[in-house]
Amino acid sequence: MNTYKKLLAYFRTQERIAVALGVRQPSISQWKGVIPVKHAKTIERLTNGDIAAIDVVSDYDLHNNK
Repeated sequence: MNTYKKLLAYFRTQERIAVALGVRQPSISQWKGVIPVKHAKTIERLTNGDIAAIDVVSDYDLHNNK
């Protein structure tokens, strides 16, 4: 399971992710399954380490280096 799917499972909706990150829901929708690296540390903190920043970065790198 990639980190976006884990994040969605953790928060259950894109709206809850958006509120937690202080962004609007359409921003989350535009991610298309890949979390921008700039949110990595915040996500790690918000999920109490359940989703590690390094995993967010790794998924982002994998997606963008195809």
